[in-house]
Parts: sequence; structure tokens; C-alpha cells
Amino acid sequence: MSDFAGDAEERLRQHDYRLTSARRQVIAVLAGSDRALSPYGILEAIAGSGTPPDVVTVYRVLDLLESLHLVHRVHSMNGYVACTRLSADGCHHPLICTRCGRIAEVRGEAFAHAVERMSADGWEVTGHVLELSGLCPACREAEQT
Repeated sequence: MSDFAGDAEERLRQHDYRLTSARRQVIAVLAGSDRALSPYGILEAIAGSGTPPDVVTVYRVLDLLESLHLVHRVHSMNGYVACTRLSADGCHHPLICTRCGRIAEVRGEAFAHAVERMSADGWEVTGHVLELSGLCPACREAEQT
């Protein structure tokens, strides 16, 4: 994973947000995981490292990080994952391993073009949810042996 924590902190500074303890803690937990974590899972991970924020604060931090395109909400898992393609333009979608829960991101150029065509046909697309599932390379290999 890229230096998600450093990139996230820099983006917060660029948008004039303070780097509070709660924000740093949530960012650190997400930076260390390649799986979707629920707000309560994030709290559990923080619990051993100092004074954890309350669950409402975690939700607020996640909302802020999502609004800055730093994290993705993984709806099917009711969790959040750090964006691993912060420098890439365009849409990113989670690819979820149904066996181990690992999440990778894929670019969604074809989907973005479909949305552009819908807009050209008069639709106003205000949001979307697209999640892909399957087996990661390690799980595919384990399944074949």
C-alpha cells in the first residue's frame, strides 16, 4: 500500500482540516488494513493504543475521509477501506475476495463512460454503488491445490 497515512494527512491539511487525535487514529488503522473495517472494528483496533474516540466521532471522521475521497465505503460489508489509488483520476471500485475478505481497487473507466452516456441521454446521475466480488490470486491458487 502507498503511504496512505501521509497522503491522507496532507489532503486534510490542503483542505484546512486539523489533524486531530481521532483522525490520526482512524487513518492509522485504515492504513494498516487491506480489508473493510466497520466503525466498531476501527474502535476495537484503536482500543489498545491510547484513548480511543467514541463511535460517533469515528463515524464523523469516516464521513470526512469519504468526502475527501480518502476512503471507500464497502456497502456489502458495512465497512470502510483506505483508497489505494489516491493519485489516480477517475472512479475506483472495490474488488472483494469472497474467501479471505481482502480488497483491491479497480479503475472503472468503462463504467464512467456508461455514466457519461447516460448523462448525454438526459439522465442526472447523482451517485452510484458498484462492488465486484470474486477470488484474489492467493485464494484462487489455494483453491486449485
